[in-house]
Amino acid sequence: MVNLLFLGIALQCGGAIIFNVGTLMQKKGADQVPNIHKTSTGKNVRNFLTNKAWMVGYLLIIIGTVANIVALGFGPLSVLQPFLAIGIVVTVVLSRTYLHERVGRNMIGSQVVIIAGVVIMGIASFSGPQPSFPTILSYDIRPGAIAFQVGMVAFAVFCYWYTKATGYRHADIWISLFTGIISVMSYLYTKILMAGILQFGLSLALVSNGLVWIVFGLMITASAASFISRTVAYQHGRAVLINNLYNGLSIALPVPFGVIVLSEWIGVPTPNIALEVIAVAVIIVGIAWMVRIELQMQKVNPNPAPEAEATETQAVEAQ
Repeated sequence: MVNLLFLGIALQCGGAIIFNVGTLMQKKGADQVPNIHKTSTGKNVRNFLTNKAWMVGYLLIIIGTVANIVALGFGPLSVLQPFLAIGIVVTVVLSRTYLHERVGRNMIGSQVVIIAGVVIMGIASFSGPQPSFPTILSYDIRPGAIAFQVGMVAFAVFCYWYTKATGYRHADIWISLFTGIISVMSYLYTKILMAGILQFGLSLALVSNGLVWIVFGLMITASAASFISRTVAYQHGRAVLINNLYNGLSIALPVPFGVIVLSEWIGVPTPNIALEVIAVAVIIVGIAWMVRIELQMQKVNPNPAPEAEATETQAVEAQ
């Protein structure tokens, strides 16, 4: 089991690197195409499909996602997700070197806080026996688990509705919140499906289960919504914020999802639980700091030109 967990960690790290490189290429592509909101659906599809950077990014995202999906078959959601933190480093480096975004000291400081929370989470990680597919599925359909999932989806939808209702004000932040929450939902359903595939393969016992198809449909829907919304967010803000708000949520949210929906704290020592709570709190502080920095920059200049980013960041750093 230990070897399988290490395999899961390796797949998660490799997938996170490839995935984040792909998303940054898609950000470059999104900046090159016309405004999504002022273009018809058909033209939007054509614009993105004919944009080389966006398409290469799309292929890399598929590869990274497959690696992350397979990884979920070899360990608990709350243990594997912290390793997505490597994507934070990739985003900071490539946002500066590839997209030429200004990444100031305060922004880097917020990333360090998030990574510190991830390190604490890694220390607290506890890998016990993986539950059987029937068990993990029964956890997911409990009334309390369903209520939690519905509540998170409702909040995510509110985030998207609110920014749209306000003329996409701070859309980079609100849409990223939607993307992060919905993405974790897709990972949750992927985790459940992978448990079934590992236990039964693609046997009749699995594919004839109606609940399996419901979970599969939810996974596909959540994955598509997350993918599309992130592309929309890219036309409203900087990758260093959008990607790492997404990454931070993808690391912190699996803990409450794992606990409330999949009962992953059963049998976990109390000190480990306490450290995981602290880790999530630290990550949230880092995310809040990162958002505050971006809001200050937008206050200095609501519609910054690329060449103005350095001046804006210097003004924020001076505060």
